Amino acid sequence: SNLLFYALAPDVEARVADPETGEKVPYGTVGELQIKRSTRSTSYINKPELNAASWTADGYFKTGDANIAVQLPDVMVLIAFCCRYLDNLIGKDGNRHWAFQVEAAVQAMSSVLDVLVAADPKNPQGFAVGAVPQEGISSEELTRQIMEAHRDSPYNIRVFVLDSTYDTSRTAISKRDRKGLIKLAHKI
Repeated sequence: SNLLFYALAPDVEARVADPETGEKVPYGTVGELQIKRSTRSTSYINKPELNAASWTADGYFKTGDANIAVQLPDVMVLIAFCCRYLDNLIGKDGNRHWAFQVEAAVQAMSSVLDVLVAADPKNPQGFAVGAVPQEGISSEELTRQIMEAHRDSPYNIRVFVLDSTYDTSRTAISKRDRKGLIKLAHKI
């Protein structure tokens, strides 16, 4: 799974909200993680525009990260990190489409060894899909299978077949490192 669950410090309040309306989203719905901490500043000094973009009226910091809040029976709320919100979301057909959802679907294909997906820098209505094929699967076959699986999707995709030496590792804080894929997508 590409989800990363984490615990918050006792003095941190967190919520998952609709990034456009600021309203808290229902459990199980992807939204932006917003946090408030009593021991931290709630503004940038002499930066009113940055403050307006970064903080809610009630003092929550807008992280820009896509998360899902899950309520466990009689226990607690878990928050799972999905992806960077601004970098891995496209809006099309009145809906939001997340890179991590496309990535999970491609990763589940038997012909795929590993995959990275990011919003396509050359196509604001699509995703760049970088996939490493399983041994014995040709680049052409992998591309055909991925394109066929997404034929009826409301978003566009560009497939980049990567060799097994391509680094699809995670960063030091366990986020998928998509910068190389985005650079590749810019070149092609």
